[in-house]
This record gives sequence, C-alpha cells and structure tokens, in this order.
Amino acid sequence: MRSILLTAITIFTLTASAVAQSFPPDYRFEAGLNVGASTTTLPQGPLTLYKGTETTWSPEASIRFHYNLTQNWQVGGDLGYTSWSTTGNWAQNDTYGKAIPSQKVKFVISSPTISVAAQANRVVPFYSKFKEYNKANFYYGVTLGIVYTVNDGTSTQSTYGSAPDPKFVYTSKYDYGYGIGYVAGVQAGYTYFISEMLGVNIEGAARFTEVGTTDTRYNHANSNYNLFYFPITVGFRLRF
Repeated sequence: MRSILLTAITIFTLTASAVAQSFPPDYRFEAGLNVGASTTTLPQGPLTLYKGTETTWSPEASIRFHYNLTQNWQVGGDLGYTSWSTTGNWAQNDTYGKAIPSQKVKFVISSPTISVAAQANRVVPFYSKFKEYNKANFYYGVTLGIVYTVNDGTSTQSTYGSAPDPKFVYTSKYDYGYGIGYVAGVQAGYTYFISEMLGVNIEGAARFTEVGTTDTRYNHANSNYNLFYFPITVGFRLRF
C-alpha cells in the first residue's frame, strides 16, 4: 500500500512537467470547508498488544484554500482535523488468578489529530452549455505536510462489576503520547458549481503518516508508529 501511494505521487509529479497547453482560469482563488469521516489501518511500530484488532471511524473536517495557476492546475493548503483509535480485547485474570471473559480496550492513537499540508491538484474543467462559465471540476492531486497528534499518554482503569470478582480493576483505555510527524497522500474529488461562484464538493483521499511521540512506557516501545488513513468528505467551494 505504501509503495502504491509513493508511485502515485511520482506519476503525478512527472505529469506536471508534461502539460502542453494552459489557459487562465475564470477565478484565481478558491476556498472551502469539508466534513465527513475517516478510518485508519492498524498502527505499525508499537507492541502487538497495543495496536488493537479493529479500526474505527472518526469525524473528519478540513479547511481548504487554493490558488488556480491555470484552468488545469491549482496549488494551496489544507488544515485538517480528525482523530485515530482502534479497539481490541485483552484476556484477563481476576484477583484470584482465575480467567474471566476478555474485556474490550480502546487504544486512542490521537485525539485530536491536526494536519497542516500543502496541496497540488490537476484539474479537469467542465463548462456550461454555452461555455458561459466553468460549471464543474474533477481533480486529483498530492498532499504533503506536518501532522500534530494530541494525547495525554495515560491509561484508564475500569471495574469488572460481575462475579466472581466484581471489584476487579482492569485497563479499559490506553492513550498514546502526543507527537509530531509528516503526512503524505493523494486525493481526488469533484466540485459542481450551483452558481458561478458557489459549488458543492465530494472528495476521497488516502494519507500515510509517520509519527514520533513522547510515550516512554515499556522502554519507548509504543513511541513511534505509522498508519494509513482514508478521509471521505463533502463540502462547499467558494471561488473569487
């Protein structure tokens, strides 16, 4: 998966140097807001016990600002917000050493996750019937930036509450430490303009991130990780 993402970014970069013809865009600037959801792969790097076995979906939001170099190329920035977590089941022995049913544990990788990234998109424009204005855009591109993960690096304890040992205490939530890393990825989307300046948007993306955190537990065994995450969002665009 990682090699496929790197190949896509390379192809995009090579394509950028092969543009035969370009024209001025109808509008130079484009701003927007997108909301939706994203999910991740299991993190790679930490101890197996602390990766989880199932991924979850989390809210996703981003603010975009782009500058249209030509009708076919735009560059800009993206400020993103999401969170990452997984779940798993830990086998448990009660106070007396007797096995009890495994308990669900939530692994909070980052909550929230803030990304600040640069973007470049190849744009395929579609025009109104009489070419009065640019009616819609299909685009695909690349993203590269910094990601900040917010977390307190603590563990939450819960009480079993059932026989044979209702007062038994176990770990029900494990928070990774806060950290910083890089994010790289690709995106593709479609914007339909309901008026000359206002449009609605849908976008899908694949991102790869590698993060170093402050988690010192277990001799730093869980302090570095990488994962993929996949935002799917809808939103609006305003051009001017």
